[in-house]
Amino acid sequence: MATMKNPFKNLAAFDDCDDLNVIIDFGYIPSTKGQDGDPLDVLVLMDEEVFPGCLITARLIGVIEGEQNDDGEKVRNDRLIAVASQSHDQRDIHSLDQLNPHLIEEIEEFFVDYHELDGEKFKPVGRHGPHKARKLVDESLAAKKVKK
Repeated sequence: MATMKNPFKNLAAFDDCDDLNVIIDFGYIPSTKGQDGDPLDVLVLMDEEVFPGCLITARLIGVIEGEQNDDGEKVRNDRLIAVASQSHDQRDIHSLDQLNPHLIEEIEEFFVDYHELDGEKFKPVGRHGPHKARKLVDESLAAKKVKK
């Protein structure tokens, strides 16, 4: 996949998450790579469902830092949280701390359950706002450029 000039405008959603009380999709940011070796994951809050593989524009509002056990070794697997750019319901949300705390807990539980399906353990270890989320993306893009 080609490097995107603005990675925050091109988020690929690939999996519906019907268990939560809001419409979200779970995807990744193209041209990035997290500590787990996969592209950086992003959960996008939106007003309507989209089809798997759809590219959407979104703004980062924060990150849920997490650890997972990968073959007995702890690996960081942070989960970025974003709001779809065209969302009317979340148009005033610009930071993770503006979300209902119960919703954040539900999102964390979704990630725990999601990993359990693959026989892995995921543990949320921190929550941060949009500046930390953007820093993670910038670092990932910079690291990927260096490795080329």
